[in-house]
Amino acid sequence: MVDTIGETRKTLQAAGNVIRAVGRTNVVAGTGVLYRSRSAQLNYETNVSMGVDPFYLHLGLNDFVGGTSALSSFQQGYRFNPNLEARLGLFYSKPGLGLDWQPVEPLRLSTEFYDLNARRLDLLGSVSLPFAMKLMLRANHVGNQSLGDSSVGIGIGY
Repeated sequence: MVDTIGETRKTLQAAGNVIRAVGRTNVVAGTGVLYRSRSAQLNYETNVSMGVDPFYLHLGLNDFVGGTSALSSFQQGYRFNPNLEARLGLFYSKPGLGLDWQPVEPLRLSTEFYDLNARRLDLLGSVSLPFAMKLMLRANHVGNQSLGDSSVGIGIGY
């Protein structure tokens, strides 16, 4: 004979585990517009990170205003502590590694090393401003004179 009470208890416990996991899910989203110095173009970017600490999935979309849109990042992240994170995955369709560090509350510094053949290194910084706004600075392809580019922009985070 089927143990209906036992099966019901297991189903309710499984449902409770799912509900607790959904309740612990963190979602961080941000969007911004950057002016690129070398190409004199505006670049629109949107990023979303979601997951249950310490793991998260990071997705990014870039769009050159009046140009093409592309999935710029698809990465798995790990949060070591509230001030230090690492990301592994695709950066502009190339495999790579990213590190994010927040030494003090308004300042966030990031580095992204990808495209191992071309050794691309991007440095990013952001400073939190009032009303969920942030000032963004970016140096693309650091150390590669033929591809070096910098950007400055403003964004908003949720």
